[in-house]
Amino acid sequence: MTSKQATKLLAGVSSQERLTETLHAAWNRRRKWTRTDTARHLNDRAQPLIALFRRLRPGDAPAHSKQFGYWLKDNAPAVFDRAHARLAGATDDDARERLLPTELIL
Repeated sequence: MTSKQATKLLAGVSSQERLTETLHAAWNRRRKWTRTDTARHLNDRAQPLIALFRRLRPGDAPAHSKQFGYWLKDNAPAVFDRAHARLAGATDDDARERLLPTELIL
């Protein structure tokens, strides 16, 4: 293999890597926030959300649940829809992380 051929191969790899990065970035920009994403986001923050939900609706809240997002989706669809609208409206993951439980549930 000549140096010219090796340079050509290496240049192809870097352009391929750049193309891959560009396509990943484009996918991330176009990807929509789904209801499953909302349920998983709420599941990850279940403890403070359940505590708040118990204060608001003492008789309706589950005793415990690591799947609180899915529980809300099935048992309190209006609350889930409100949380989904707020999470989907956030511009990025950092904005979603800054949302307080009261902003999601109320």
